[in-house]
Order: sequence, then structure tokens, then C-alpha cells
Amino acid sequence: MKLKPIALIIAAAMLLALLSTACSKPAGGQQSELTAAPGENGGTEAPATDEPIENTNEPTDAPETTAAPEPGDDPTPAPVSAVPVIIQPQVYSGSCSRDMQNGNKVFSAYQYVLIEDEAAAEYPMLASVLRANSMMIMDEAGMRLEELAVEGCSIDPDELIYPTYTSTAYIRRSDSVAFSVLYGGHSDLPEDVKEYFFAYNFETATGSRLALSDVVNDPSAIPAVINAIMSPRNEDGFTLDPSADYSAYFSDPNCRDYAWTLDYNGISLFFNEGAFGIEDAWTCSLFIPFSQYPDFVKAEYMAAPEEYAVAFPPYITCYFELNGNVTPVIVAGVDNDDDGYDQPTDIYIGCGEKNYTEQIELDGFSPVLIHKTNGDFLCVQCENYNDYKYLCIVDITNGYLREKGDFPFRWFNTYFEADDAYFEKLTPAADPNNCLLTEWTEVLSTANASKTFAFGSDGIPVSEDVFYLVNHPWTMRLLQPLEVELTDLSGADLGKLQLSAGDSFEYYATDGGSIAVLLLPDGRLAKIKVVKTEYYESFVNGIPIEELFTDLFFAG
Repeated sequence: MKLKPIALIIAAAMLLALLSTACSKPAGGQQSELTAAPGENGGTEAPATDEPIENTNEPTDAPETTAAPEPGDDPTPAPVSAVPVIIQPQVYSGSCSRDMQNGNKVFSAYQYVLIEDEAAAEYPMLASVLRANSMMIMDEAGMRLEELAVEGCSIDPDELIYPTYTSTAYIRRSDSVAFSVLYGGHSDLPEDVKEYFFAYNFETATGSRLALSDVVNDPSAIPAVINAIMSPRNEDGFTLDPSADYSAYFSDPNCRDYAWTLDYNGISLFFNEGAFGIEDAWTCSLFIPFSQYPDFVKAEYMAAPEEYAVAFPPYITCYFELNGNVTPVIVAGVDNDDDGYDQPTDIYIGCGEKNYTEQIELDGFSPVLIHKTNGDFLCVQCENYNDYKYLCIVDITNGYLREKGDFPFRWFNTYFEADDAYFEKLTPAADPNNCLLTEWTEVLSTANASKTFAFGSDGIPVSEDVFYLVNHPWTMRLLQPLEVELTDLSGADLGKLQLSAGDSFEYYATDGGSIAVLLLPDGRLAKIKVVKTEYYESFVNGIPIEELFTDLFFAG
């Protein structure tokens, strides 16, 4: 097996979005304008969409934004509970492209993170800062696009090589104490692949940007702690000069020599190539656990929820504390076929000295660590070339690998248009006990539908909801009379109702098996049972569904 660089998976994962979500593309080598981020229309409201973004969380106006506080300001913070509360973030993806005068094309794609609705109302300062931060992310994507445009002029368009920049967001912490996001940046040119990390860390209550020196008790001790962890790693690490002064690096939140994140149970550092002017420095990471360095970090930043989810980048060894032991973990794509193409086919998972390979026709993946009080689980969203996504779950408690299985879910996402550009909105894992997951269903029609799940003590997601809510409900109409059963979201039988030909309704929910739930114009819910045969025929009350309903959609 041969591990591929970090870049390939990030570029592969976002290439489809790049091709389908390009912003305006003026000819003649003129720069495309990056579209304002959702929520940036005047800085106060999310953009209107032609259809509902999601069924479970109707869009609302964002709270009025306030400028980020300057150091020394004393805004009234939101109260912080004794046990920090997890905040659900939203990750938006956008892209931009530019046509070159030589006929070539360059792409730039980016992700940024917002909090919305109840979370934004409770933490308005953080919401404001994240909105401003989204514009910085977009500005950087535009700057990278310009850099690629210069290089793209020298590439023969017949080679079908498209210079690409991507930045991918990884939520490291999102609770009432701190909000931390790691970004993996990647510029892809034929002879020059650049990879680097940067991060944003905020105090949740005030929205203040944090530098590494802000969260430790003694900033002068940072180099010694780094060396204590890196020294035993030999060829896998490097050390800092004990006589050098690195204070400027650790007090600057915008330093790009490295990225740091304030995690739930420690601090992670991701070093970029050539960090601190050290020639031998290369892309690698380390983890400083609170448990092993109890006096290193200020006490107010060490309080954390008992259970949480942490996203991390693929193709780089990351470190997690598993049952008190700091353990290296890597998730990467590997090429296990002989077709002559250097493309990943399977997923390789390494945990300590153990490893596991998931054999699929790989087209993309994203790993998340699910931490429960009784164990730790890797939850990898996999995508094959048919655009089918599912969750591969592996138990890594105590550093051992035990496959739990594949599950037909993915993190909730939706696509919408705003200001002549397309965006994807993803609800990533944050609280393991409250995750919105989507399943591909084929009951009354093909539909992506979602419900809330909790990861159990065995790492398997379970839900107490009876029905999945259809992500994008649409209106259908009856072609002939039909008797239905009134119901509610508990699935109760509430009496019969006779509908007439011509009556309309929305396809609203399903149990994912045989029950379809209809939303009637008066707000009541009704359910019908869809009976399928081995010949892929579907009937309701003995009548073929094609003779009963308009606007049926089934994927081929």
C-alpha cells in the first residue's frame, strides 16, 4: 500500500463542487468576483433561497451583528455553565473559477464556519466574528485564485490540468468555552503542490481571537513543552532551538508557520513546512494533553463536555488521548489496484500499531473522532464513484481497532443558490448525542431524508425518531380518490380520511421502509403504506402509485 499526499483527497473531495458551483466566469482572463457569503447580505440576514434549506430547522433571520471586540474591551459575555455546552456549527462550502486567455481554467474552493439560530442568539459576539471571518476566508480564496491564474497561463490546456486551490474546515472544538477551527489549505500545480494549515481560535462568550500565548500560563514554556514531545519522535519530528526567542510566533494568532487548536482535552499543533525558519521542519502535528501537562494551560480553557466529536484532516498523523494514552491516528486513501492510475481505491485506518483497510471504490472521505465516556470511535464518511455516501465506524478504544460496520447515513447537507452562486451547507458532527444524519430513501419517491441520532456506548448511531423528515419536500397531487390514515410524528393512528382526486399535499416524511407521510394543506399529517414487489412495482391500497400520484421521482 502506498499512502498519497494530503492534497489529493482534499482536491478530489471538492472537485465536483468546483465544477458545478463556479461563480461568474468572465472571459479574457478577468478576475471573477467571489460571491458574498450566506449571512453577509448587509451583515445581518441569510440570503433567501428558492426552496427550503432543510425540513428540520427552518431558516430564520440571523441576529444583528456586532463588531468583534478589541483586546481590553469588556462586552457582557454570555454565561458559561460549569459543564460546557456544545454548540452546533454549520459549515458552508463555496467556489470560484476563472477562464484564462490561453483557454485554461483555474479553480478556487473554500469552506467557512458559522453558528446560526439559537446558538447565534446566545453567543452574538462569536456569531459576528465568524461572519467577518468568513469574508477573510473568501478573500484568501480569491488571492490564491490570482496566484494560480499566473501559473495557469503557462500550462497547455490540452493537458487537462486545472490548477486548484482548496481550503477545508475541520471543527476541533465548539462549546461554550472555546470555538476552534483548523483549515487545511492546498494549492495544486503540476510541478508545485503546496500544503499548509492555519486555524482560528475564539473565546466563545466574547468572540475574542486567541493566540497560543493567551491560553497558557507561561508562554516562555511553550518551546520546552514542544521539544519534550517532539524529541522522542526522531525522524518524525524536529525540535526548537532552546536559545532562540519564539515569543513572536506564539503571540501572533495569524502566524502561518504553524496552526494550533484549543481542543476539548488538550492543544494540537500542526507545523507547516519550514516552520520557524527550521530547514528540517516539515508538515506534522503534535498533541499536548491537559492530563499530562495540568499546569500548562489556563484552567478556564480546560473545562470540557464529557462527550464530543472532533474532525481531523486525512493523510497526516494526528494524535488523540485514548484512555489516557496519546495515540497516533491516521486515515488515508491507498491505491490497491493495478489499473495504472495513481488514485486511491481504499481507505487505510491506522491507530497506534494497528491498522484496518476499508475496500470501496473511493471518491472521497472525511474522518471524525467520536468520544464517548466509555470509548472512542472513528466515524469516516465514505463516498464512492456513484455518489453514494455512508459511515464506516471503527472502535479505537484503548488503541485497538474493531470494525463496527457500515451504516447508510451521512452528515446532513443541502445545496442552495444565493447571489448567483451555489453553496453547500453541512451540519457536521459536534455533539455525539445529537447528530443530524441523512439517509437515501426510496418509498414514495427517491428522497434524502434526515433525523436525529445519538451514538450509543457501542459507537453505533441510534434514533428515537419514528420518521425521517424529507430534506426538500415537494408538492404532489392525487389522480384519484385515496383513503389515508391521519397521524403525527409519533406514528399514531388518528383516524381515517378520504382524499379526493386533485387534492395536493407535500411528501413530508418516511420511515425509510414502507410508510410515507403526507403534509396536507391544513397542516395535518397523513400516512400511507407503500407495498413494493420483487419486480420494483409499488402499490398503495392495491393501486399502482403511477396511477395515484403526480410528481413521482425515482433515481435510476
